[in-house]
Amino acid sequence: MLRTEFGALLCRGRKKRIVTLILILIFLINAMFYVSFELYNTVMRKNKKLWYNRLKYDKNSYVDESGMRVIVGHYVGGMGGGNLSEEIMHTNNYSPVPGAGEGGRPVQLSPRELITARELYTLHSYNILVSDRIAINRSLPDMRSDSCRSVVYDTEELPTASVIIVFHNEAWSTLMRTIMSVLMRSPQLLLKQ
Repeated sequence: MLRTEFGALLCRGRKKRIVTLILILIFLINAMFYVSFELYNTVMRKNKKLWYNRLKYDKNSYVDESGMRVIVGHYVGGMGGGNLSEEIMHTNNYSPVPGAGEGGRPVQLSPRELITARELYTLHSYNILVSDRIAINRSLPDMRSDSCRSVVYDTEELPTASVIIVFHNEAWSTLMRTIMSVLMRSPQLLLKQ
């Protein structure tokens, strides 16, 4: 009888410790979420102030001799890429390499090119060095499921469509690739403009 009472006390003591540890763990997890949320809000507030300071620009800037607006990139910063010169930011380096990115395969860069790619990443938040090497009319595999591939539409019955591509500070290679995708992969009968 003495053993059973002692065992019950021991179990109650263990249960109490386990419950206490669980409560402490819940408190610590909540504290971590609170601190990370506050840190995130502080960083976002700071970046928002900096973003509005960058919006001051002249509406006639970057217009060539014929009056056409030139598409350019703007240095956003924050990625540790250093200060890019105006010449680097406004240079169109589109020079497709035969076979680069064909079939959705990755483009391999040398270690030196990786450094350049990281610096240029701040312009558009993607790897513009690789994008400039991929042809604007590259082929991609059909990723649709078999059930989607088997669907056939009567294009004679469908209405025409106008494609509107909204962009701002887009790199030349990605913009041209988007336009080529629309032209090459859409039935010409359906494209109005």
